[in-house]
Amino acid sequence: MNADRLRQLEIFLCLALGIALNVSLTAAWGILIAGIVVTLLRPNRAARFQSLAHAPLSIPLAVFALALTISVLANGGVADVPQIFTNLRAFVPYFYIYQAFAANDGIEQKSFAALLSVAGLAGIYAMIQQIFNFHPGTFQWLQGTGFMSQPMPFAGLMQITSFLALGIFLKKGYRSLPGVLKNQKVFLAVVAANFTGLFFACERSAWLGMLAGILFVLMRRSFKIFATGLIAGALVLALAWFCVPAVQTRISPLINNPQSDKSVSARLVFWNVAWEQYVRHPLVGVGPSHFPRIVVADALVPGHSKDFNHAHSNYFHVLATMGTLGFLAFMALLIFSCRAALKQGTEDDFFGGVGLGTFGALVSLMVSGLFEYNFGAGHVKFALWYLLGALKPDLSPDLRADKLEESKKSEG
Repeated sequence: MNADRLRQLEIFLCLALGIALNVSLTAAWGILIAGIVVTLLRPNRAARFQSLAHAPLSIPLAVFALALTISVLANGGVADVPQIFTNLRAFVPYFYIYQAFAANDGIEQKSFAALLSVAGLAGIYAMIQQIFNFHPGTFQWLQGTGFMSQPMPFAGLMQITSFLALGIFLKKGYRSLPGVLKNQKVFLAVVAANFTGLFFACERSAWLGMLAGILFVLMRRSFKIFATGLIAGALVLALAWFCVPAVQTRISPLINNPQSDKSVSARLVFWNVAWEQYVRHPLVGVGPSHFPRIVVADALVPGHSKDFNHAHSNYFHVLATMGTLGFLAFMALLIFSCRAALKQGTEDDFFGGVGLGTFGALVSLMVSGLFEYNFGAGHVKFALWYLLGALKPDLSPDLRADKLEESKKSEG
């Protein structure tokens, strides 16, 4: 198969990956593996592997991998070595997407167009699910789940797609998208559909993350836009409070008597257990595979789980399982990710929109991650590293032009 056909196949697989992320994690991994095989068949694979040295998050990821390895070996020894690979495989989408998008030949625009379009459809479907209690073939959740089976990973994915869409819209990057998405009104509808899914997922932590993400993104644009967004947001919240029953149902217990809320009381149990584990093993934690099983009967979903194996907080969970060493590596990874996104988000174009949207998604997930272990959800991890893989290296304009020309030549 010649280079052109392999590239066409690679573009098709990236499009399919954007669609699969909204539907099936298993399918997404299958498509990713197929994409890796295609990469290995490429005539320019050596140049692609060399380009990974310029990936913005290579060093922070290496530091985190080292901290993870130390924690695993210190707690389980050789017997737990497979756990290193089990945990590090979450980063494979980052490196695959980074090298696949490196040529800047429109693959990124096409892939994100597919991702956001299907996510918008999932958002509309989630609204129907939540309002009409329509969940054929799955558990009768009180929340929207889109094309997935559970609300939490769906909410996490919608945080990512919503802010990606918002960033592209604010930076007018939609002008570079294929087909009808070039139209401002059409793309604005896609943005609204994505945020509709995030809203009707009805995850309170995701709502809080959404508010924080919007405020931070608007502040990055201008004070005028921030003030306008603040007023508009207040009006939307007021309307939602009086017009959408789920809002009062989810928020009222937190206002009236937080201790009576099952989710709140369960989280207090999880956080206390996690803190006890950290205090006993402060340097390297108990190991990623040794977090204790916790049973809180009132918080269990019938037929879905018998216990909980995480702390319901990114930060408490990392402290408990990887200790101070892992926590510092984790926080450094988040900080460097935000830094890379902010650097790319300065220009008013498609890539600037990706940078701004990635920053908003990170802020949203980091805030909601105070109360959810969303970075531990397979769908959310995959989608986040897929998005982070689109961030470009911080190179000088001349070096960036040289690398683009080199990539084009190697493609030919």
